[in-house]
This record gives sequence, structure tokens and C-alpha cells, in this order.
Amino acid sequence: MRHFGSVYLRPGSILLVKARALLVEEGLIGAVISLPANLLRNPALPMILLVLEHGRKAIRMVDATDLSVRGRRWNTMGADEICEVLARLEVDSVHSADIPVEAVIAADCELNPARYLAKEIEMTNPTPLGELAHSIDRGISFKAVDLDNLGTGEDTGISYLPVSEVGFGRVGSNLPHLAELDVKLERARLADGDLVVTKTSMPIRAAVADAPEGKTVIASGNLFIVRLDKVRVDPYFLAAFFASKDGEQVLSRIVRGSALLTISVSGLRDLNVPLPPMEVQKRIAARFKGALDEIAALESEIEGARVSAASAYGEEMLAIR
Repeated sequence: MRHFGSVYLRPGSILLVKARALLVEEGLIGAVISLPANLLRNPALPMILLVLEHGRKAIRMVDATDLSVRGRRWNTMGADEICEVLARLEVDSVHSADIPVEAVIAADCELNPARYLAKEIEMTNPTPLGELAHSIDRGISFKAVDLDNLGTGEDTGISYLPVSEVGFGRVGSNLPHLAELDVKLERARLADGDLVVTKTSMPIRAAVADAPEGKTVIASGNLFIVRLDKVRVDPYFLAAFFASKDGEQVLSRIVRGSALLTISVSGLRDLNVPLPPMEVQKRIAARFKGALDEIAALESEIEGARVSAASAYGEEMLAIR
């Protein structure tokens, strides 16, 4: 067996990919346990634990990401959680199973248990997303210094959409403004009704872009822009699907990596999504949009209550002076 030495392997590096493939192909991995996020003070990334053995024909995949005790700054795992991990190593469940080495090799030696443990989803007319989209592209990445130089506090009608503003079904309305629209940014310009999908945040989030005429929104490099054929598929229907438990399961299958989890353009293109008749899509889309409007109204009430609470002391004290 070749020795890779004691070096730091950056997630996604060629050396790490080769090392992972070598371990899988030579049957040296007995189990892969995906641990909860935020167990370490720094970095707060999800981690996997590899159990090394000899001559393995199958790898025990264990998803333990749900087994943490939440703390104020970071999470922990107590005796009960550790006992549950050991139980999952022994007994098959929705959280654990033996996966043949051949199946792992066929999946490019990915060691993310969620990829193999996701349940099969029954779909109406499953169709690759790539067949329902005119294009699927990445947004554009900015260096922090470039974003600082382009940014402005003035509403210029040109906004930048970061991952943090991609919420449940919709994008945020409080986007940072850009001073001007550089020609190189045009390729990441959103059209109204585009579906934006996060590249690295877990769980993967999908939302419908709001970019009416006269408003320019540029998507960040950690977002995918899915320009849909709206004759065949309603954007809010797809957003509703991806927000569902079934949608989360489907998206988990195309996640790659172990510590730094990500999805790819090719993974999105090949991803099967349901395609019921348009009248069914419209009904689901209407219910989803109605629920989003309710969420927005409640968030507005909460913000109003916060403002009222923050001003209570000052207003009352002013009245008695």
C-alpha cells in the first residue's frame, strides 16, 4: 500500500480523492460514520469517522448526524448518543446499512452515508431536471475586496444575492446593492422565476427568484441558476418539491464530499424530479406561495414587535420628563 505521508489534504484535492479511492478499492474501510456538525470549536464543519479494517467487501454506512446535544456555541455527544452510534453499527435501519464496495466505487468512492441511505422516492412521471431547464449555470464568485469595491449603500436597482439570503422557497428582499453592472456579471443575472439552488449549504435550499423588469439581481458563485421551461414546469411547484421531505431525500443523493459537502451542475441536470400535469403543479404552487405569504406576514409582525419592544423604554421615559 502506498504511503501518502502526514499532510493536510484540502477537501476536493486530487490527492484526497486518490487516497479515498485507494482505501475503498483495497477493502480497507470497515465503516463510515457521519457525525453531527459543530462538534469542534473550529472548524464547525460536519465530520466523518472512518473505521479501518482489512479485506472488506462491504462498507458499513452510518448516519449519526442527528445524534447531538445542542450547546450554546457547539454541540456534544453524550453516552446515550455514543451507544446509539454503536447500535447502528450492528443493526440495519434507516440510519445504517452495509453497502457493497462495488457500489461505492460506482459512486466515485464518495463516503457520505446519506448518499447511500436515502430511501427510494415514488414520483409521478420522474423527469431529469436538465430536460425541464433551458440552462443550469453557476453564479459568479466575488472576492471580498471586489465586493467591497462594487458595493454601495444606495439603491441602484442592482443587487447581489448571497447564499445567506436564499431562504425557504423565496429569496430575501434585503439584498446588498452594487454600484454598477460590470459586463462580466451579466452571465449570473437572474430572470424573474428562475430557480436558485444552494451549492454547499446543508440542507440544500431552493428558492424562486424575484427579479421583475427594471430590477437586476446577480447570483453568487455558491448558487446554481436553473432557468426553467415554464411551459412544462411551474417554478414554485419545484420549490415546493425541494422543500418537502421527499425533495430533501432526492437532493441528498447528489451531495458529494465528506467534510465539505457540495453538489454539481451535472448532478442537478441528472436529478429526477416529479412532473405531474400542469393543473396539479399549479394547485401545489398556489398552496406553497400562500404558505410563503403567511410566513412573510408573521415575520413582519415579529419585526414590528421587536421594534416596539426596543422603543418601549425610551418612549415611556420621554413621556415623564
